[in-house]
Amino acid sequence: MANLIDSLTDYRLAIATARREHKLSMPRAIRSVLTAKLRYGIGPRLHSLFELSAKHESGWDDYLIDERLRVHLRRINPADTREVVNDKLAFYEHCVAHRIDTVPIRCLLGSFTPSKSSPIAFVTTEEDFANALHPEDDQLFFKLVNGTWGLDAFMATRKGSNWRFPGGTGTTSALFSFALARLAGRRAWIVQPFVESCPAVKCITSGALSTIRLITALRNGQPRPLFANLRISVGDNVTDNFAHGASGNLVAPIDLQSGELGPARGPARLDWP
Repeated sequence: MANLIDSLTDYRLAIATARREHKLSMPRAIRSVLTAKLRYGIGPRLHSLFELSAKHESGWDDYLIDERLRVHLRRINPADTREVVNDKLAFYEHCVAHRIDTVPIRCLLGSFTPSKSSPIAFVTTEEDFANALHPEDDQLFFKLVNGTWGLDAFMATRKGSNWRFPGGTGTTSALFSFALARLAGRRAWIVQPFVESCPAVKCITSGALSTIRLITALRNGQPRPLFANLRISVGDNVTDNFAHGASGNLVAPIDLQSGELGPARGPARLDWP
């Protein structure tokens, strides 16, 4: 019942957005939203995100929809390569094995035991957690091993002998206890030193690490860049994830020839894209 109510709410919001943003009549807005779903498999959230009400229907089939795209990606990418990008621990181990620079991991914290060949320390006690940290680690970043969209990720900052984190302030022991409670039975936290953006990027962000998302395709065995954007964190956000607009963060296209940024865009409201 709850899923049905959520679904109906999504359609109501998509129709209202089409009317408000693109001045469609009620019948035209309803037709636009339902046609996108029934004919093209584009749900109400993506209908609003893609602003389909303002675009001719002949181009709707060109949009990449997650469900259809996953089928295509599974067909062209071997299972082992998909696992590398779907699992942050596997991705880190891949980078280490191939000598690719990446942010170091101080430890894994949680109920998950990595493989014996893993180069990462797995900690289950306060003492092991404290020993895994480096003396210069005054800022730590916690993210879920298999998390997406920056879900529940958080920062901890050390002032003297105490840490400041979303649950309050306290000793390393208090930080350890807070992290375990926030994990809530999920796989594990990846604990890393906090990394800042370069000054030219940091000055237009919330201070969180802002990254470039570069999409490539193999052509004749060689990677070819297709498009790229800069993800810009805003407000108090500690990640740059866009999350279909729910985070409030911005994205700006990057010209692949010049490297220049285009206009940054973000959601008009956080509860709907």
